Amino acid sequence: MLKNRLSTIYLLLLLSGCEMFSPPKIELGIPDEIPDRFVLDFSSQAGNISWDSILVVKPYSEPNLDFLKGNQGMLSLSGTDIHILTLYTLQQKIVGYSLVPRVLDLYQLWENSESSDKDVYIFSREEAKFSFEKSGEDYLLNLDDTWKAPEVKELSMHETANYLLANITEINYSYQEVFNRSFFINVYTLNDSKATPLEYFEEYDGVLSSILISIIPDGDYYSQSKLFKIEGLENPKIVSLKEEEFPEFVITVESGPVENRQTSEYKFKGIND
Repeated sequence: MLKNRLSTIYLLLLLSGCEMFSPPKIELGIPDEIPDRFVLDFSSQAGNISWDSILVVKPYSEPNLDFLKGNQGMLSLSGTDIHILTLYTLQQKIVGYSLVPRVLDLYQLWENSESSDKDVYIFSREEAKFSFEKSGEDYLLNLDDTWKAPEVKELSMHETANYLLANITEINYSYQEVFNRSFFINVYTLNDSKATPLEYFEEYDGVLSSILISIIPDGDYYSQSKLFKIEGLENPKIVSLKEEEFPEFVITVESGPVENRQTSEYKFKGIND
């Protein structure tokens, strides 16, 4: 008997690890008698699960959700006139869903947008708050209350980030997937006066360049990402980015004066040890 129970528990854990369980449905606390003005605040409605954003899916659309884990079978819920599918996500994984009744006209997101061809709208948890006002039998989306221009945040005081961003001259790789999306690579070339020795100007009328390499694990795990800098390169050119034995990859860089170009290889690990 104990052996059978252990086997059952093991099977359940195995199925869970394979993401064969559907994300839970979050019932929305919408009253039977909806007031003339009603605010649908997803952060309070779905406060019993951890999530960082929602996707509002256009009815009868076929969006590509391959970038999300746990999306199996979800789109079958969008092909109806009864409700609109919303997906709760955490670090690019679906952790729950809700069905918003069409009486609350979220479809106005598409009817009142220049991007009516979009299949999904993505809102952060802080943005996932929609105001409706009764009009006839339906409740129209109050765009004046829903759409608020985000505030500008000045980051000038972040001197290092400000310096690096201000001096980027070329984007060599942007979110380049490596090892079947196990992690992603961003590579930037920048003018780097801070990495240029003063005596260098005697023979070279300019500054040296540096290369920034950002390594991001699968999902938005910014706290685990890596950032590297190759300094003091003259007229660098990225020759290649090649996978080696997981999780290592090599970036080959050519640099130097026209008459004496040199090629160097730099090896990186894509995940933390």
